[in-house]
Amino acid sequence: MAKKVAVIGAGVSGLSSIKCCVDEDLEPTCFERSDDIGGLWKFTTTVCSITKRPDFSETGQWDVVTETEGKQNRAVFDAVMVCTGHFLNPHLPLEAFPGLCKIPPSQKLMMEATEKEQLIKRGVFKDTSKDKFDYIAYMDDIAACIGTKPSIPLLFLKDPRLAWEVFFGPCTPYQYRLMGPGKWDGARNAILTQWDRTLKPLKTRIVPDSSKPASMSHYLKAWGAPVLLASLLLICKSSLFLKLVRDKLQDRMSPYLVSLWRG
Repeated sequence: MAKKVAVIGAGVSGLSSIKCCVDEDLEPTCFERSDDIGGLWKFTTTVCSITKRPDFSETGQWDVVTETEGKQNRAVFDAVMVCTGHFLNPHLPLEAFPGLCKIPPSQKLMMEATEKEQLIKRGVFKDTSKDKFDYIAYMDDIAACIGTKPSIPLLFLKDPRLAWEVFFGPCTPYQYRLMGPGKWDGARNAILTQWDRTLKPLKTRIVPDSSKPASMSHYLKAWGAPVLLASLLLICKSSLFLKLVRDKLQDRMSPYLVSLWRG
């Protein structure tokens, strides 16, 4: 029996997660609170809570409570994938740091946001909303403070292959677990194989075995057009060359024939 997986969110991450679940013979159920996309998923559904079942230590199952049109439903899943996005809700450290910051009333915040938008449109302020996507420099600064930022020159001396992947490859959280607090022995292997995991969901069709010898029709399809184009170019060049030689011979032979005629 296929294991059931709850996928929270039907955005880019949610849809790709559904595809991966189907590829692995799992049974995904997607919950989405908006109705932007149609299909076989349970849209316009709000996930109220996700809790571990009493026998979680034995089964690893979860209780998922959802609400649709004012009616709550409860379902049991073997796994849960939260794909709601990084910027869905504000992340404020109010519980961990009580009294650190006091949030102004929502009306005042909306008024300030409206005034700022008007100033941006008038060119008084610069729009910095896109800065939140430049997270690599931000993560590097935090990692440097914690002591988990890898040293690229040192990596090139110790492990050139790993240094190449860290410097030229995608910036993934694995590289912040190569050293310092939270060091993980599997971080190196995770970095070296991250492209394999990235490309695997995209490879769903069966690729023919390349070890088998290709047929004659395959070679004709692959090389027919280039050979034909090269032949046409050679013919054109040969025609131009023959015309040039003929003109040169005519220029040289004409004075000689004229002198013979006069003599």
